[in-house]
Amino acid sequence: MLIVELLTTKPMRDIEAIIFDVGEVQFQGLVGAERLIADLVGKPVTNRQLQTPYLNRFFQGALSEAEFWQCMITQFQWDTTPDMLAMVVRKNFIEIPGTRA
Repeated sequence: MLIVELLTTKPMRDIEAIIFDVGEVQFQGLVGAERLIADLVGKPVTNRQLQTPYLNRFFQGALSEAEFWQCMITQFQWDTTPDMLAMVVRKNFIEIPGTRA
């Protein structure tokens, strides 16, 4: 009964936005970016190496992008900045072939 009351007494709001994560679905994101990161930092970087608890925390919204990259810089002693890492990874954001009809 309480649920019915709430539905009838509260005004309905219009949907303002729908958010859909298209990373690795419609657009290539972090996958493949290890080559660009390696070129930037001057050290070999593997996709597996990027799969850290920091990445999980970033994907969950617990770390900002800048915080994530700073953690990676500290862990792997990369000589770069979070801004530079964000920039090179964005160069890897390309549409995955076959996603459009």
